[in-house]
Amino acid sequence: MNFLYRLFRARGRTTGFETLDRTRTNSIVVCTAPEPERKELDEGGRLEIISQCRYHYRNNGLIREMVQTISLYAVGAGIMAQPASVNQEWNRKAAKLWKEWCRNPEITNRFTMRELQDIACRSIDTDGEFFIIKITLPDGSPKIELFESQNVGGMMTLNHGKRGFIHGIQLDAYGSPIAYSMKTAEEKRVTVPASSIIHVANLQRASSLRGIPAMQHTVGPASDIDTLLFLEKTKARAQADIIRVMKRQEHDEEQMGPVTVRTEPQEGDAEKEKACARITDVIGGKTIALDAGDDLENLTTNTPGAAFLDFITVLSRYACQGSGMPYEVVADPSKVGGASTRLVVSKAARYISNRQDLLIEKMMRPVYQHWAACMIAAGKLDPVDGWENVEWMIPGSITVDNGRDEAAERENVRAGLMPLQDYYAARGLDFSDEMYRRAEDVKLVMDLAKRAGVDPSVMLDIFANTAGMSMPAVLESTEEPAAGSGKQPEQPE
Repeated sequence: MNFLYRLFRARGRTTGFETLDRTRTNSIVVCTAPEPERKELDEGGRLEIISQCRYHYRNNGLIREMVQTISLYAVGAGIMAQPASVNQEWNRKAAKLWKEWCRNPEITNRFTMRELQDIACRSIDTDGEFFIIKITLPDGSPKIELFESQNVGGMMTLNHGKRGFIHGIQLDAYGSPIAYSMKTAEEKRVTVPASSIIHVANLQRASSLRGIPAMQHTVGPASDIDTLLFLEKTKARAQADIIRVMKRQEHDEEQMGPVTVRTEPQEGDAEKEKACARITDVIGGKTIALDAGDDLENLTTNTPGAAFLDFITVLSRYACQGSGMPYEVVADPSKVGGASTRLVVSKAARYISNRQDLLIEKMMRPVYQHWAACMIAAGKLDPVDGWENVEWMIPGSITVDNGRDEAAERENVRAGLMPLQDYYAARGLDFSDEMYRRAEDVKLVMDLAKRAGVDPSVMLDIFANTAGMSMPAVLESTEEPAAGSGKQPEQPE
């Protein structure tokens, strides 16, 4: 089919589509016939792309900054879970146990949950995917085990198993994964059921089975940048080694090459030395006497030139365009301003938000449900309705003016346009914990004011606005009824 396809495309023809028209100025790239992605990219090609992306992440400053910037804003201090079952007491207990478990969730106890999120985020850019195996220990405790892309599948897994594996994944009749071929730390090949695997990947096509590095488009421009910088540095070193140039009107082959200092006295040297000494006495410094027709000039270089720097900028922009992150956010924000700045920041915020959604839905939610199910099976949590439900608190969005955005959010909270839960979630804080702590603070302040005989309104002023309550409402709820008024204090429910 591919042969007939190329033969058909090789025929010169004119159509209504510019892509298909072959002209003197428009050459057509010869490609294979459209096929599923699993056939277009074989196992060897995928591993080569991963190797190239990892190399440039380690050695190219632009690529490393790009990947680190995405992780910095997408993960930040961590994507935190807030249990959302119908039982609030269960939610508080589950949140406390979850935080304790997140300190050592991995089977080797080397990473915290925030570090795992950072690794997964960077792996999407450099490897295209990340694998997690759900494990339950003999005592019922949940754990997870990490696997990188090269440990799933491989060049020798095509006929591994009865049905055969495609890129290390065994599929059923509908194309749904039923097992994965994994390589353990002992270099042993094992088959793991798909129900125990969490595959974190941003699949781009309906036929995709494995993830492709998000930064694979940047490998070509990054290689060009490294090559050009190396050549320009080599040129700069060579030019820096030559300080001055001696120009002579008459010379022969013996006089070519570097100028050497004479050690033997020559005819006329005495007169030259006396003349140089007289000039030095008058103007200071050092004076050099040259032969007739000689001219000594300092060598000036223009390396690197303005055109070279502009070309590097063009390649850097081209590299960033394939990553999804604007060049101004990754490398140089100095040339944007006003509305352009807001547009650039808004685009970066959208891309980071998409990455956060990927990490939540493909990684964190399955991990949380595995943890909750194990805790319930072990008797550490009760089986309540909606135990699998959870809400996620993500780091604050990237912004161009953090102070102005903070002030706007505070005004929205006071006006009732923004729930306090969203306000705390944007800062990675748990709403229930913060309100409980604030209530304890208010109670402590009230007790201190009562003991010291101080007006509570003075000490409660800092809490009233934050809690979304007016000061009269706070004072009214804390005042004791006057004697003889017949008004009884309200009893707590």
